[in-house]
Amino acid sequence: MSGALLLGIISLVAVTDVILALLFSAKANRAESQMGAPPRPANATDPEALRRTARMLLTTAPIMWLVTALLSFGIVPIDAIVPIKF
Repeated sequence: MSGALLLGIISLVAVTDVILALLFSAKANRAESQMGAPPRPANATDPEALRRTARMLLTTAPIMWLVTALLSFGIVPIDAIVPIKF
């Protein structure tokens, strides 16, 4: 597999993860602001769970991208990946 292709795919996944994390955080803020309203139904979203998921996505996406960049540029050599060369 080409290192450029791998890095491009993982970059797209990392950007999508960050966007989803921002959406989860906004949804948690919205759910938290409605807490003073009438009682929520039992199937309502838990703001703390949404924040936990957003935090997990925001911390793992850059780490995943960095590991893939190290593999794609050949800093950590793997036989199955053709490194990117300038």
